[in-house]
Amino acid sequence: MNLYLRLIVAFVRGFFLPKIDASSKLVRIMRVLPNDIDINGHLNNGRYSTLVDLLIVEAGLRAGILKKAVKLGWKPVAAGSLISYRKQLSPFEKYNIHFEMDCWDDKWSYMKFKFEKKDGSIAAIGYTKCGFLSRRGLVEQKIADEKLGMHREEMPLTLAIENWIKAEQALVSEI
Repeated sequence: MNLYLRLIVAFVRGFFLPKIDASSKLVRIMRVLPNDIDINGHLNNGRYSTLVDLLIVEAGLRAGILKKAVKLGWKPVAAGSLISYRKQLSPFEKYNIHFEMDCWDDKWSYMKFKFEKKDGSIAAIGYTKCGFLSRRGLVEQKIADEKLGMHREEMPLTLAIENWIKAEQALVSEI
């Protein structure tokens, strides 16, 4: 039930907070709730991705791109995540989530996120790879930018993203 409430909050924020640019940075103050914890008594590793998804919804709505994409019949998709867990987040602990579009290539946008404890230390950091899916398949970033009215400058991939792409290609080649 809690995730539905958080999703509703993300939609409310997305519709009623000021508009932002697609590359704007978002920071959200959150708290570890009882249904967020696992048997080890800290924020469940799967919950991190779910919380990042909520920020993707809010950012997409506030930037105006999610509404346009839905009108085009496109679905937003996450195609992978890279995350490093550094410190645990305990029950009822407050933390900040930092979220921003970091870079992109011809197929994907790479969203960087950081879960920060109140003392400023990093609890988790990573990337989510996102794009839009049409009935014909993945929408190229150039077409998405044109149709969604996004005016992004060229942004080279970070070293972390380049290495992630190589690791992903090696992983898939083993199948």
